Amino acid sequence: MANPTDTALQNELEKANINLFALFALGQAKENNSTALIDRALNNIKDENLRQILLASKGENVALMGDYETLISGFKELKNAKFDAAKLEFSKIPENSSLKEISKNLEHYQGIKQ
Repeated sequence: MANPTDTALQNELEKANINLFALFALGQAKENNSTALIDRALNNIKDENLRQILLASKGENVALMGDYETLISGFKELKNAKFDAAKLEFSKIPENSSLKEISKNLEHYQGIKQ
């Protein structure tokens, strides 16, 4: 955005694409050390993963980030050919997590490049 402090442009972006506005809000929060735009985005965001990311950026404890860390841990085990350890890590990700399908795919293919 040419002028990130222009409220009219912020409103236009928010109406046009709330997900893009949320990403803009993340950037502004980091740059200005303020979560005001993140709070504004949280009021309208529909994408649950993006909502979890916004909440995590505010320092709130969210399940998605813990699942992400578990997924990365399992992937590292796969890279080291520790398949049983990887399977154990992947099993820690709840069935209702948006990352479960990725963990199942990694477990199934055991991280082997074809």
